[in-house]
Amino acid sequence: MIEAIIVKGLEKVKDINVVREDIELMLADGVNFFENDSLDQTALHVIVYEEKQPVATGRLLNIELNNYVIDKICVKINKRRLYYGDLVVKMLIDKAFNIGAKEVVALVPNDGIGFFTRIGFSIVDENNSVKKLCITKDAVKKCKH
Repeated sequence: MIEAIIVKGLEKVKDINVVREDIELMLADGVNFFENDSLDQTALHVIVYEEKQPVATGRLLNIELNNYVIDKICVKINKRRLYYGDLVVKMLIDKAFNIGAKEVVALVPNDGIGFFTRIGFSIVDENNSVKKLCITKDAVKKCKH
Protein backbone atom coordinates (compact mmCIF):
# COMPACT_ATOMS: atom_id res chain seq x y z
CA MET A 1 0.00 0.00 0.00
CA ILE A 2 1.18 3.53 -0.83
CA GLU A 3 0.61 6.37 1.65
CA ALA A 4 1.74 10.00 1.38
CA ILE A 5 1.64 12.44 4.29
CA ILE A 6 2.56 16.04 5.00
CA VAL A 7 4.29 16.77 8.30
CA LYS A 8 5.68 19.93 9.88
CA GLY A 9 9.23 20.36 11.10
CA LEU A 10 11.10 17.44 12.57
CA GLU A 11 8.03 15.34 13.35
CA LYS A 12 9.16 12.42 11.15
CA VAL A 13 12.83 13.31 10.74
CA LYS A 14 13.94 9.67 11.07
CA ASP A 15 11.81 8.68 8.07
CA ILE A 16 13.04 11.70 6.09
CA ASN A 17 16.63 10.73 6.86
CA VAL A 18 16.10 7.13 5.74
CA VAL A 19 15.38 8.45 2.26
CA ARG A 20 17.94 11.27 2.22
CA GLU A 21 20.75 8.99 3.39
CA ASP A 22 20.15 6.76 0.35
CA ILE A 23 21.10 9.69 -1.90
CA GLU A 24 24.35 11.58 -2.02
CA LEU A 25 24.80 14.54 -4.34
CA MET A 26 27.94 16.50 -3.67
CA LEU A 27 27.82 20.07 -4.96
CA ALA A 28 30.83 22.07 -6.15
CA ASP A 29 31.28 23.54 -2.66
CA GLY A 30 31.57 20.05 -1.13
CA VAL A 31 28.13 20.11 0.52
CA ASN A 32 25.75 17.18 0.10
CA PHE A 33 22.59 18.64 -1.48
CA PHE A 34 20.35 16.33 0.54
CA GLU A 35 22.00 16.85 3.92
CA ASN A 36 19.79 18.04 6.80
CA ASP A 37 19.94 21.71 7.71
CA SER A 38 18.26 24.13 10.13
CA LEU A 39 15.47 24.88 7.61
CA ASP A 40 14.06 21.38 8.21
CA GLN A 41 12.74 22.58 11.57
CA THR A 42 10.17 24.96 10.06
CA ALA A 43 9.54 23.28 6.70
CA LEU A 44 6.57 21.20 5.63
CA HIS A 45 7.70 17.77 4.46
CA VAL A 46 6.01 15.22 2.24
CA ILE A 47 6.92 11.62 2.95
CA VAL A 48 5.78 8.75 0.73
CA TYR A 49 5.59 5.28 2.24
CA GLU A 50 5.43 1.97 0.41
CA GLU A 51 4.34 -0.88 2.68
CA LYS A 52 5.01 1.45 5.67
CA GLN A 53 8.62 2.05 4.59
CA PRO A 54 9.68 5.62 3.60
CA VAL A 55 10.66 5.76 -0.08
CA ALA A 56 10.47 9.45 -1.07
CA THR A 57 10.50 12.88 0.51
CA GLY A 58 10.70 16.60 -0.21
CA ARG A 59 10.14 19.85 1.62
CA LEU A 60 8.34 23.17 1.28
CA LEU A 61 9.85 26.33 2.75
CA ASN A 62 8.05 29.61 3.34
CA ILE A 63 10.92 32.00 2.72
CA GLU A 64 8.83 35.14 3.22
CA LEU A 65 5.20 36.17 2.80
CA ASN A 66 3.75 34.09 -0.06
CA ASN A 67 7.20 33.10 -1.35
CA TYR A 68 7.62 29.33 -1.27
CA VAL A 69 10.52 27.10 -2.24
CA ILE A 70 10.57 23.34 -2.68
CA ASP A 71 13.80 21.45 -2.44
CA LYS A 72 15.48 18.25 -1.26
CA ILE A 73 13.17 16.13 -3.42
CA CYS A 74 14.56 12.62 -3.25
CA VAL A 75 13.45 9.09 -3.97
CA LYS A 76 15.32 6.01 -2.83
CA ILE A 77 17.45 4.72 -5.68
CA ASN A 78 15.66 1.36 -5.94
CA LYS A 79 12.23 3.09 -6.01
CA ARG A 80 12.80 5.45 -8.93
CA ARG A 81 10.56 5.49 -12.01
CA LEU A 82 7.52 4.62 -9.89
CA TYR A 83 6.24 8.26 -9.88
CA TYR A 84 6.93 8.79 -6.18
CA GLY A 85 8.95 11.93 -6.94
CA ASP A 86 6.11 13.21 -9.09
CA LEU A 87 3.70 12.65 -6.21
CA VAL A 88 5.98 14.47 -3.74
CA VAL A 89 6.42 17.53 -5.97
CA LYS A 90 2.75 17.80 -6.86
CA MET A 91 1.69 17.51 -3.21
CA LEU A 92 4.16 20.26 -2.25
CA ILE A 93 2.99 22.51 -5.09
CA ASP A 94 -0.65 21.93 -4.18
CA LYS A 95 0.03 22.71 -0.53
CA ALA A 96 1.91 25.91 -1.41
CA PHE A 97 -0.89 27.24 -3.60
CA ASN A 98 -3.53 26.26 -1.03
CA ILE A 99 -1.77 28.36 1.62
CA GLY A 100 -1.38 31.43 -0.57
CA ALA A 101 1.62 31.09 -2.88
CA LYS A 102 1.56 33.09 -6.10
CA GLU A 103 4.40 30.99 -7.48
CA VAL A 104 6.62 28.20 -6.27
CA VAL A 105 10.38 28.12 -6.78
CA ALA A 106 12.33 24.87 -6.94
CA LEU A 107 16.06 24.58 -6.31
CA VAL A 108 17.21 21.72 -8.50
CA PRO A 109 20.53 20.05 -9.29
CA ASN A 110 21.38 19.76 -12.99
CA ASP A 111 20.22 16.16 -13.33
CA GLY A 112 16.71 17.04 -12.09
CA ILE A 113 15.84 19.79 -14.55
CA GLY A 114 14.03 17.51 -17.04
CA PHE A 115 11.86 16.07 -14.28
CA PHE A 116 10.74 19.52 -13.10
CA THR A 117 10.16 20.99 -16.57
CA ARG A 118 7.88 18.04 -17.44
CA ILE A 119 5.73 18.98 -14.43
CA GLY A 120 5.47 22.58 -15.66
CA PHE A 121 8.40 24.46 -14.10
CA SER A 122 10.38 27.00 -16.12
CA ILE A 123 14.06 27.75 -15.64
CA VAL A 124 14.59 31.16 -14.02
CA ASP A 125 18.32 31.08 -13.24
CA GLU A 126 20.85 28.56 -14.47
CA ASN A 127 24.08 30.17 -13.35
CA ASN A 128 24.85 27.81 -10.46
CA SER A 129 25.28 24.08 -9.88
CA VAL A 130 21.77 24.22 -8.40
CA LYS A 131 19.27 25.73 -10.83
CA LYS A 132 16.32 27.92 -9.88
CA LEU A 133 13.03 26.96 -11.53
CA CYS A 134 9.55 28.42 -11.05
CA ILE A 135 5.94 27.39 -11.54
CA THR A 136 2.80 29.52 -11.33
CA LYS A 137 -0.66 28.39 -10.38
CA ASP A 138 -1.78 28.63 -14.02
CA ALA A 139 1.01 26.31 -15.15
CA VAL A 140 0.30 23.51 -12.69
CA LYS A 141 -0.61 20.16 -14.19
CA LYS A 142 -2.91 18.35 -11.74
CA CYS A 143 -1.70 15.11 -10.27
CA LYS A 144 -3.59 12.03 -11.51
CA HIS A 145 -2.90 10.04 -8.31
